[in-house]
Amino acid sequence: MEGFLNEDGSEILPVLKIRQKVGVLESGKNRTETGDDIMNAMEKNRLSREAGLQIRALKQINRWKLTALFVSAVGVAFTYAGFAGIQKHFFLGIPGIVLILAGFGSAAVCNLGLKNGRRNVEKMLNILDGEG
Repeated sequence: MEGFLNEDGSEILPVLKIRQKVGVLESGKNRTETGDDIMNAMEKNRLSREAGLQIRALKQINRWKLTALFVSAVGVAFTYAGFAGIQKHFFLGIPGIVLILAGFGSAAVCNLGLKNGRRNVEKMLNILDGEG
């Protein structure tokens, strides 16, 4: 008897029990209200879990963005140390410019991901609020 599993590996409800409660025949027709409620609750649970996981991922992307901005700040320091002053040190200036460009580029990509991810989570939460 195959069933659905929780994150901890425990069985939620065996498939046979779900089919009995849902009232689904072999053809997939004749759903009862109880079945719709079970499927709706399962869908809401899945959607809220997905929203939580995406919020966690957004926090990680935000940390990556801050790290990328830090790398670009280090690049500014290297560039200043390389090109300012009496002696010009290209071995500090050129890598500094590369760090600035890489840091700002990475931060821009992370920022785009944050913007799209927040919009996606907002849509999920609106769906959950609208159905609840």
